[in-house]
Amino acid sequence: MLTKTTMTRALITLTGCLLLLGCGETLDPASLLNKTRPLGVRFSVEGDPARTRPEPEETLNLTLLMAHAAEELPVSYFAVFCVPQESTVGVPFCATDDEGNPVLVGGVRSGNDFVGDPTFQLTIPSEDELDALGVTDRLLMMGAVCQGQLATITGLANLFESESVNPCRSEDDDGAILSTPVTLLRGDAQSNANPSIASLTLDGEVWDSVPAPTDPAEGCMGMGLPEAHVGDEPLLMVLIPAGNAREDYDAVVDDELTEVTESLQITSLATAGEMQRTFTFIDEDGDVADVEWLPPEEGSFPGGTRVRFEFTMRDGRGGLDRVRRQICLLD
Repeated sequence: MLTKTTMTRALITLTGCLLLLGCGETLDPASLLNKTRPLGVRFSVEGDPARTRPEPEETLNLTLLMAHAAEELPVSYFAVFCVPQESTVGVPFCATDDEGNPVLVGGVRSGNDFVGDPTFQLTIPSEDELDALGVTDRLLMMGAVCQGQLATITGLANLFESESVNPCRSEDDDGAILSTPVTLLRGDAQSNANPSIASLTLDGEVWDSVPAPTDPAEGCMGMGLPEAHVGDEPLLMVLIPAGNAREDYDAVVDDELTEVTESLQITSLATAGEMQRTFTFIDEDGDVADVEWLPPEEGSFPGGTRVRFEFTMRDGRGGLDRVRRQICLLD
C-alpha cells in the first residue's frame, strides 16, 4: 500500500541520492555510453508539441529519453509531481505540509519492462488550484528509472534498510534518479520551444544512419553503415542546429531587463572510443557543434562492432532535442 509515510521516505531517499555525486556511477570517460541511462526529459504541450511550458489546465506530455549501449533494453520507472520547496540553493525538493508530507500534484506515473522512451502526461491544475497550492510558475518532477527490475516507491523507501543508493530493487541493475523542474506558462514565465537538430555530417558527408531499437552491437559489416577502423585517426562530426533553434527572451542583465538569445548545449556520447569533448556550446547564429571522435585502439568484433552515438541539444530553459547515429567499427 502506498502511504504518505512511504512516499515521504521515498522522496527523501531521492534527494539523498542526488546529493551523493554519482549515485553508483563509475569513473568511465564522460562521453562513454556503456549502459542504459536517461539523457533527459523532453516536454511537449498537447496540441502545441513544440512548446515546453504549459498553461493551467493544459496537458503536458513528458518523454524520458533513454540511451543504450547496444540494442534497447526494457526499463521500469516511476515519477511524481509536487510543489517545489522555496529554496534558491541546493538540490530541489518537494514542499511539505504541516504533517511533513510532500505536497503532490496528481498521482504516480509508472511502468514496468517498457521498451523505448517512456512517455507519460500531467494535466496542469487550474489557476485557482495552483493559487491554493501556492504555485507561481513551477512544479517539480521527481522519480527513478531502472534497466531491468522495477524502481518502485516502496523499493526506494526500503533503501533506508540497506547501504545502497541504487534506486533499483536489485543492486545488479543500473538505475538513475530523476529530478527536473516543470515550468508553467503563468506569472512572469515566458514561452519556450524545444530546439531542433537539423542535420549531422561525418567527415564532411551527410550522416543519416540511425540505429534501430533491435540492432545488436555485433555483426554490422556489409550492412551499408559508415565505417571506421580500430586505431584510425579521429573522425570529425558536425551537428547543425535548425535556424530557429535559438530563441530570444527577456532576462535581467546588470540589473536591467534585456532581450538575450539562448545558448545551446550539445552533449555527445558514444558506446566505444572517446569524444574529443562531451559538451559543446553554440552561442552565435550560424554556429555549429563540431567534435572529433577517436576510435578505440582495440576491441572490435570480427564481423564489425556497431558504435552508437547519442547527441542531445539543450537550450537551458527546459527545451531538449535528441538524435542518434551509428558507425560500424572494423579491425
